[in-house]
Amino acid sequence: MAEEMNDNEFRAHLISTDINQLCSAVSRYRIDQELLKNDDDAAITITAGAGGVDSCDWTMMLYKMYKRWSANNSMK
Repeated sequence: MAEEMNDNEFRAHLISTDINQLCSAVSRYRIDQELLKNDDDAAITITAGAGGVDSCDWTMMLYKMYKRWSANNSMK
């Protein structure tokens, strides 16, 4: 990659990559802080709607995803 770009372009690319990673980390941090600052309970309702079996399957996948996420993030 460095051979294709001059030094300034390569540095700009590295800085851009670092900025994108930093923005992503800050976003995750903000979400974590927002979730942790409230001691209130929260509930999520997932409904299948009128989509038949596929809708029910998708609802179950979402339920498992949220359940796994909450377990990994020390939530009940």
